[in-house]
Amino acid sequence: MLQRLNTDIFPQPRAVMYNIIRVAEHLRRVNYPRRILTPLTDAEGNLLHRDEAGGVWRVFPYFAQTVTLSRPEHKEQVRAAAGAYGEFLHCLRDLPPTEISETLPHFHDANYRKSQLLSVLQNAAPERRIAARREIDIIESAFSFLAQMSHLTLPRRITHNDTKISNLLFAPDRRTPVAVIDWDTIMPGTVLSDFGDMVRTFCNDAAEDEADLKKVKFNRDYYIAAEKGFLAETQNMLTPAEKENLYAGARRVILVQAMRFLTDFLAGDVYYKTTYPEQNLLRVRNQLALYEEM
Repeated sequence: MLQRLNTDIFPQPRAVMYNIIRVAEHLRRVNYPRRILTPLTDAEGNLLHRDEAGGVWRVFPYFAQTVTLSRPEHKEQVRAAAGAYGEFLHCLRDLPPTEISETLPHFHDANYRKSQLLSVLQNAAPERRIAARREIDIIESAFSFLAQMSHLTLPRRITHNDTKISNLLFAPDRRTPVAVIDWDTIMPGTVLSDFGDMVRTFCNDAAEDEADLKKVKFNRDYYIAAEKGFLAETQNMLTPAEKENLYAGARRVILVQAMRFLTDFLAGDVYYKTTYPEQNLLRVRNQLALYEEM
């Protein structure tokens, strides 16, 4: 599979590839049971090729007879997906986080996202501030919750950081995960972020930009399945603080994502792709509805 790496998002492509190679080597050494996403080199041993226009390209093996899913279809699938991500983290537990690079600084840093939001808020267009007044108030009222979460003592681990179901390849039966993919975001982080991003994307019955907020429902059955699948693989490695705060960590991830969508809306839709003017604001409302449902 030939793929161009987005250097606007990842300005250090060599660091991204080093992380992927380091993780792949470790997983092979510990006999990781699923397919390992090892990039291929050219005849000179290079992992990256830069074209005349400055584009950076790489090649990955193509895993045949697999399917991807955009949304979970049933709770057994959710449990298997959460188990696959938990197993991935468990197999990386002995690889020191200091051995890989932080390719996206502050990616899940709630304090950083808060400071971004407050900075953008000062210079936002008045009409956008007015349109988002309720959402701004809700998020500002949740700053105390974020402060409580920031005081937790959590170990730094190597984490995936983008644990949606579409970053798994499934066997044709759509039940068995074959591989964890999209390793560009692998870097030091916390287990709560990986588990939380699963909950955020697995357990919302509506699409991320669903305009009818009545359709935004927290799927409790999916949450229970995700927690069971994840803990089945990670129970023995997690600290008491990690185990006790999985649910709160998921709410934190959802709130931080709402902050990111709101920041982009107030900044004029400069980061997330939008197809109509208030799409980012709808995304904010969607995430906050899920947050409040939990």
